[in-house]
Amino acid sequence: MVSQYFKTSEREPVKQQTESARAQNGPKEVIDEEDVKQGKLNIGFRTHTTIADKDYPALHLFNGIFGGFSHSKLFINVREKASLAYYAVSRLESFKGLMMVMSGIEVGNYQQAVDIIKEQFEAMQKGDFSDEAIDQTKAVVKNQLLETIDTSYGTAEYLYQHAVVPTGETLDSFLEALDRVTKEDIIKVGQKIEWDTTYFLKGTEGAS
Repeated sequence: MVSQYFKTSEREPVKQQTESARAQNGPKEVIDEEDVKQGKLNIGFRTHTTIADKDYPALHLFNGIFGGFSHSKLFINVREKASLAYYAVSRLESFKGLMMVMSGIEVGNYQQAVDIIKEQFEAMQKGDFSDEAIDQTKAVVKNQLLETIDTSYGTAEYLYQHAVVPTGETLDSFLEALDRVTKEDIIKVGQKIEWDTTYFLKGTEGAS
C-alpha cells in the first residue's frame, strides 16, 4: 500500500555538518523568571566531539563519570553532599557535539550550584577521577546499551543514529572501543569541552 500511494524515487543521503561552532565571546548567562515552584538550571557545553569521531567513546565515558549516572560527580557532590538540587544530571547530544547539565534547584541555591558544577567540571578536565569510577562507568554504559537494543524501539533508535551518521561502527565494535578507552583519553577529550551557556529559569516562589 505504501508503494501504491507514495511514489518516491531513490535518493542518496547527503552528509550534513553537525559539529557545533565554537563559543563566541566566552560563556553566556541567561536568566528568566516564571511563576514556577522549582528553579531549572541548564548548562550547555560544546564538546567538539560527535558520534562520528574516534574519541566519541571517551566522551561517552566523560559524560558518564561527570553526570550521567547515580555514581557520577554531579549526583554525589551537587545532590547528595551539598543537598542543593532535586536532580543533577548531564546528557550528550551526540550529533551536534553538545553536553547538557540539567538540574532542579531552589532559587537561593543558584550561584552555589553553578560554582559546584564548575568545580566538578574542572576536576574532570584535570583527571580528578579514579580508575574505579572509569570501570564502573564502562560497566553501566555497556549494560545501558544492551538494555536499549533489547527492545524493538531501542533497536530502531540505535540503527537510526547510525543511519543518520554512518560511522561503520557496530554495537560490538563500540563496546570494544569503550574497553580500550584510558584515563588519558578521557582527560584529552574533556579538555576540548567548552562551557558555553548557563540558563536559569528562576521560580518566583521563595524568591527574596
